[in-house]
Amino acid sequence: MVQGKKVFDIREACCLETAGLGRRLNELSLGEVLDVVMDRTMKETAQKIAGQENCEISDVVDEGNITRLKFRRKEEEASERKMENCMVCGSPLEYVTKAVEVVCNYCNKRETAYVYCPKGHYVCEVCHGKGAFEAIKGIALSTDLKDPLAIAEIMMTHPSIPMLGCEHSYLTAAAFMAALKNHGKLGISNEQILEAMDRARKISISGFCALAGTCGIASGLAAAFGIIMGAECSKDKETSITLHVMAAATEAIANEAGPCCCKSFTRTALGVGYNLAKLHLGVNLPIHYEKISCNYVKSHPHGCRASRCKYFPRKTC
Repeated sequence: MVQGKKVFDIREACCLETAGLGRRLNELSLGEVLDVVMDRTMKETAQKIAGQENCEISDVVDEGNITRLKFRRKEEEASERKMENCMVCGSPLEYVTKAVEVVCNYCNKRETAYVYCPKGHYVCEVCHGKGAFEAIKGIALSTDLKDPLAIAEIMMTHPSIPMLGCEHSYLTAAAFMAALKNHGKLGISNEQILEAMDRARKISISGFCALAGTCGIASGLAAAFGIIMGAECSKDKETSITLHVMAAATEAIANEAGPCCCKSFTRTALGVGYNLAKLHLGVNLPIHYEKISCNYVKSHPHGCRASRCKYFPRKTC
């Protein structure tokens, strides 16, 4: 978010359309004020354009033939989070290979990031996942399902879960751990489910699946195994298995990339978890790939892989 005040002097413009007032208002970030100086006869038209761009006039000062108006983004739009692309305005995001300095539109936190909105908006990881952690936690601790895919599908339909994002890392951990808890053999506790979610959240960073080959979803599955195995840096087999889980999930996810899709990666990672639970934990979870017909085809900002994705809806005769 770009903070501060902008001054836009269009007294000499023949009309507001030519002056570009609509474009300026469309680019207005949350928290910004656009200070406009114009001919007084244009005030009514300016009010109409403000409404069209979901902005409001916060102050009006008339001085002879001149009017000074202050515009800002409407509060109701400020509270609405988009679940595709930019959470603030819905515009396609920029993915860069060199970090840029940004300021979160919601909490004003300053940091560097590799993903941001070209209109100047940015949402930090904490604000991006606001509400998601509690929603996933609630489902994980209350469901009685034993199929991790079925649990994950329910979690992904919650309105706080964006199309793409690190929320899927702790969603994967929670779905897998909840399924194991309901299976009953391992005696998984609610505390262990929350610990897996917290570990996954700590090691997930937006865009790093491509930037560093470290997908948070694979880490979420590995975090679950790490807890179950009691893995520590000083231990041998337990830590080795946890690392192999991470490697196996990453390998499977890599085969589904191009472009990256958190929905696909979550399902694929849980499939890996199903196989490795049988191998390392002696647990045979029910899992039903055949029931999945992806509902997010039109929501992917980078474009769905369509027929190249095994979760793409298939036509039946």
